[in-house]
Amino acid sequence: MSPEPVRIWRISPLGLELLVDPKECRLAVGQLVDIDLRLGSSVTSLSGLAIVKTTNELGNKIIGVRLVARAPQPFDGTDRRGNPRWICSEQFLPSCVATNPARFGDFVYLRVKEISANGMRLVTSLRNKFLVKGMKLDCVASFPFISQIPIRTTIENVRLTTENGKDYLSVGVSLETLGRQERQIIAQYLIQFGEGASAAELRANGLAPRSIANSMEFSFVRTLEEYQQVLELRLLAYRTAEKIPTTFEATDMADIYDTRSRIVIGKLKGKVVATAALVFHEYHDRLEVEENEPWPK
Repeated sequence: MSPEPVRIWRISPLGLELLVDPKECRLAVGQLVDIDLRLGSSVTSLSGLAIVKTTNELGNKIIGVRLVARAPQPFDGTDRRGNPRWICSEQFLPSCVATNPARFGDFVYLRVKEISANGMRLVTSLRNKFLVKGMKLDCVASFPFISQIPIRTTIENVRLTTENGKDYLSVGVSLETLGRQERQIIAQYLIQFGEGASAAELRANGLAPRSIANSMEFSFVRTLEEYQQVLELRLLAYRTAEKIPTTFEATDMADIYDTRSRIVIGKLKGKVVATAALVFHEYHDRLEVEENEPWPK
């Protein structure tokens, strides 16, 4: 069957309503159809099933098309859902702004809820029901306190979601051709505000932050909880270096110098991940190295 131009009466992520001329339209109920959806300069290829012929509220003849996948893609052995996803902080949600392909001078606003190495889950208003699988969006993504980057996305899935009793569209997108700088910016945001994001995991997935220094809070030990975390960190470090007996516990990592030293700590998301002790000696005290190693005469 040759291509046939038709106008769209309604559109949603689930299907289309097409205005047709009953005398010329050759599309029958139950027929599979390939659709090139044109919204402005955007063209998206879709597959659908004609499910009903009816009349709209203005008396026009329409055909309802349910969007369906023509055939499942062969499994390539990659479990994409198994890739790590990091949840964004509700206090510092990133956002995306894209040009609305369906309306001149209008924009689509989306909030970023989850991020993976190659995709995002976005949430937007139901007014943007023209967003369908396969559509490409050129966005400017803003990461609070970090930076803005241009990204090109492809919509992989669209579904309804509910937050705080209100309905939204949840849009899953894949990210195209992210450069090194863009990946660093995304990683920098995740290391500061992402839930459960570690530097090692981010690097393993190709998202390497430039530095974690900006994400850390430096101070001195002031509470019992902080001091206990320092002892646990010492235990981990010396046990990893195999410099202590395997029977040692965190309490064994305290020493006499803790009574007269200023213990500096670095916290990442409230957890002590770095520590150093500045010892203040009297003139007659021996240095720590002298306690453990005899000095030459």
